Amino acid sequence: MTTHENNAQQDALAPISSVPEWSPRSAASVTSLLLVAVLLGAPAYVLVVLVPDFLARALNQREWTYLARLGGPIVRRLLSSGTLARRSRWAPKRFASALGLGMLLMILAASFAGFANVAMGLTATMAALASLEALFGVCVGCQIYTHLLGRLGLVTPCPDGRCSL
Repeated sequence: MTTHENNAQQDALAPISSVPEWSPRSAASVTSLLLVAVLLGAPAYVLVVLVPDFLARALNQREWTYLARLGGPIVRRLLSSGTLARRSRWAPKRFASALGLGMLLMILAASFAGFANVAMGLTATMAALASLEALFGVCVGCQIYTHLLGRLGLVTPCPDGRCSL
C-alpha cells in the first residue's frame, strides 16, 4: 500500500471537515487587494475590516465569513472548473487564518504605534502570502500546520502537500 493510499484509508475512517478550494482563495484575493492598497498608500486602518473575518475563520465560525463571498466572482473567473470543484481540509485553513489574524493584529499595532517601517514590512509579507494562496493555491500556513503537527504525530501529512481531498 502506498503512502497516499494509506493516508486515504486513514482519512476515510475519520470525518474530515473540508471547504471548497475557491472559498479560501476568494478570501485571500480580497485580503491581497486590501494589503496591496495599503502598500500603495491607503491608510492601514482599512485593514480593520479584515479582522472580523479572520477571527470568524480562526474560531471555526465559517458562517460569519464574508471575504469568500466578496472574492468569489474574482476567483471563479480565474480558476478552471476542475479547481473549483476541489475541496481542501478545513483544519489547516483554520490554522492559517489564525496565523493571518495574528499577523494582521501585528500590522495594525505597529501602524498605530508609529512603527511605519515594521508595519509596511509585515504588510508586504502578508500580501505575498495571501497572493500565493489567491493565485496559486499555495497556503503557507497550511504547510506550517501539516509539518508542525505532522512531526508531532498529531495529523496525517497531506499526500500532495496542499491538503486537498
